[in-house]
Amino acid sequence: MLSDAEIAALDDVMYPRNLDDTKFEQEGPAMARRVGGRSAPARVFVSHTSELADFPAGRSFVQAVLDAVARVGMAPVDMRYFAAREGQPAPYCRRRVRGCDIYVALVGFRYGSLVPGEAIAYTEVEFLEATVAGLPRLVFLLDESPVLPTELVDPARATVDAFRQRLLDADLIVARFTTADALELRVSRPSPNWPKTTQPA
Repeated sequence: MLSDAEIAALDDVMYPRNLDDTKFEQEGPAMARRVGGRSAPARVFVSHTSELADFPAGRSFVQAVLDAVARVGMAPVDMRYFAAREGQPAPYCRRRVRGCDIYVALVGFRYGSLVPGEAIAYTEVEFLEATVAGLPRLVFLLDESPVLPTELVDPARATVDAFRQRLLDADLIVARFTTADALELRVSRPSPNWPKTTQPA
């Protein structure tokens, strides 16, 4: 795994403030694989809403995915740890997605924060960007359960239910999960969607 210092250096190299979108698309992914003169591990963009980073207590669903990605020798990218640059969170978020090799989505029963001025959540923006970029997409849906706490569920579920249905209709292999341990196992096991060069052992 990369050290914290190498990850910070990678972020500065790959996402400089003066790098325009055209140059990023041409050079960004190649730059992402060179850190300190050696190849960097494959980068996995982990898309999720905030409550999944706090639940369950002890080890959250998001932490389970981060652990799984690290265990197979890849580098997770979690937008919680990166402040948006120059007050443009959506464009920066799209750049982060395009700079990764694999996209993993955790989707529960909350739609998440909307992009300012738009009627779409950041989580769906990330999914659409991964689709356009041609990234392998692994989608994990929190299963319906009668014991889900109210803070994990939108009071009005029509929007998030429609998003979940769009994911189910997107011609992807979608897995469901109920526990952090089961989720970690599902993420880390070999999948036909992993690039051949990054297949977990």
